[in-house]
Amino acid sequence: MWIAIELKKMKKYRRLSDAEVQAKTDEETEIRHAAGDAYWNAMELHYGDLVNYAGMGATDERVLSLPPPERTFETEHIIAKSAQYAYYYAGDIIQGRWPEGEKSILSNDYYILKYSIDVLKQRWKLGERVLRERKREHNRFIFPGGLYWIHEYELHFGITL
Repeated sequence: MWIAIELKKMKKYRRLSDAEVQAKTDEETEIRHAAGDAYWNAMELHYGDLVNYAGMGATDERVLSLPPPERTFETEHIIAKSAQYAYYYAGDIIQGRWPEGEKSILSNDYYILKYSIDVLKQRWKLGERVLRERKREHNRFIFPGGLYWIHEYELHFGITL
């Protein structure tokens, strides 16, 4: 009976057509590429030859001794659309909390974990609220694979969401 009730609730989710899935994927890819270009341009302006596309970040030994790059206010709105590059921008350029990018970071469990640990260096209440809600959804519809980053957050901070 419990399964039947949950299946009724799931009916409100309709299956996307292949064209809709492709359009959504294309849009997400376009946003990620634009954000990546803006982020790497900011890094290149500051670090020049030190930047390589294999992934130099704020923890790279060559970078630790240099002052952080200046913020690129004209492209921040583009970077803020991608969870990945919003996290990188907050850690590498701002080197601290970046409220403008938090909305996109909240869309990805992995980047909630990384933002809390690497950038904020403490528990993130807003991120915890989102993870707690997702954990409830995962448990209700039985998607165990999606709980990995939520459990990593719990383990790192010694809490239960």
